Amino acid sequence: MTSSCSLLSAILFATFAAIATCAPAISLVSPTNNTVTIYQCTDSQKWAAPNFRRGDCYYAVATGAFADELADFGADEVEFYSDDGGHIPLPEAHDLQAVPRKYTFGRCTMTIAMLHNFKTGDIPGFGPFRPLPDRDVSSYQQISTVAYFLLNRCIDIGQTGWFTVGKRDAIGVFLWETDSDIDKSIQAVNAVTNTSATLLPLLGIVATE
Repeated sequence: MTSSCSLLSAILFATFAAIATCAPAISLVSPTNNTVTIYQCTDSQKWAAPNFRRGDCYYAVATGAFADELADFGADEVEFYSDDGGHIPLPEAHDLQAVPRKYTFGRCTMTIAMLHNFKTGDIPGFGPFRPLPDRDVSSYQQISTVAYFLLNRCIDIGQTGWFTVGKRDAIGVFLWETDSDIDKSIQAVNAVTNTSATLLPLLGIVATE
């Protein structure tokens, strides 16, 4: 990367780490099953190649389509549901968002998906699966909070990671490498575009591997 990229990346790393450190404390034990840790960092090569371009994850969380949806929905409760047919909305009045949803910047993809869409063994450190619903309620603000937590706890040490959110801990927030094995196995319902293709030139950055 150019020197301007290095300076910008250093500023972003420091800023995002500070935001994550100041975020509200998050319980690391599931309220529905006290044996399940609800976040995990991983160095699985199914999630990312060694030395993948982890700096792109900071942009994936802070820019592009996810930043737009965070601005639109904020702290409002949203019902996230698996887009596999037969969905009946929960009785409460919520905005509806089908998942999986992906937000990509360069070599990093942030994904929101229902845990029930995964097979045992897909998610390092999670399982065996308890019965999981195909819908749950959370907010984009909560998803943003745990995404920054993952940046601070996992990406900052060179690993990928996941965290569960929702009133029933049924929604997963994931940061993994674009086009990794796990990324290819999850089909998004939203239009996935690589933000770096348009944003990096505006920042004066020349993308490199």
